[in-house]
Amino acid sequence: MTPFPKFALAFLAFLVASTWSEAADKKLRPSGTVDIVQRQAGYYLTVGMGKGVLHIGGHSYPFKINGLGFGGTGFASIKATGTVYNLKSRRQFAGRYTATRTGFVVGKTSRGKMWLKNSNGVYLELSVERNGLMLTFGVDDLTITMK
Repeated sequence: MTPFPKFALAFLAFLVASTWSEAADKKLRPSGTVDIVQRQAGYYLTVGMGKGVLHIGGHSYPFKINGLGFGGTGFASIKATGTVYNLKSRRQFAGRYTATRTGFVVGKTSRGKMWLKNSNGVYLELSVERNGLMLTFGVDDLTITMK
């Protein structure tokens, strides 16, 4: 097994830190919440697919989520809940998101956080619970489509 290059870890750390600081610098306005369930597998490259529900204005809207990322190894089922920021219209929610993630899972013991951002300026801040065996630290390109 080839060790993960140190420059790649430094680059991933920079991407995670820059997305978190970018979100902190923005004036984020809470707009709603999301619940997501997903399965993720990876060995340097990660693949994930799942579904979720967007809750805004007293309504619930189901969606599908698929993604491809870099950084992580193992397999996990994921349950995430979080806050949606800067969503002015439900139409702004669907689309491509860039995500940064950190976390780990061993069995049912997990820790993790994800920030996602789309081209409409919508942010998702997710607390992630994983079940499986996975170390995750990297970036993802995710697509959310409304059902």
